Amino acid sequence: MNDEKLNYVIDMIKDMDLENKLRLAICMCDNYSHTNLEYDKKEMYKQFDNLLKEINIDYRTTTVNFANYPYTIFVSSKIMEMDSAQQNKVYLIV
Repeated sequence: MNDEKLNYVIDMIKDMDLENKLRLAICMCDNYSHTNLEYDKKEMYKQFDNLLKEINIDYRTTTVNFANYPYTIFVSSKIMEMDSAQQNKVYLIV
């Protein structure tokens, strides 16, 4: 993946609102994620989960169906196509 595609994904993430950025971060940190992040996924998942619970009351009470957030799924799929170094660059943006 070249730098142009990487920058495109980063721009998409920058355009997201805070709730969607947190959903994306949770999606990237979950145990079934196919990302190769160099960070402690479990700890980061807990932090993002707690932040989203503070912001969104519905998130506290229901199971999240990421199929309801196609933009987040699209960005997540683009991130999975990247190599480890690029994934970590994107993760710093989130």
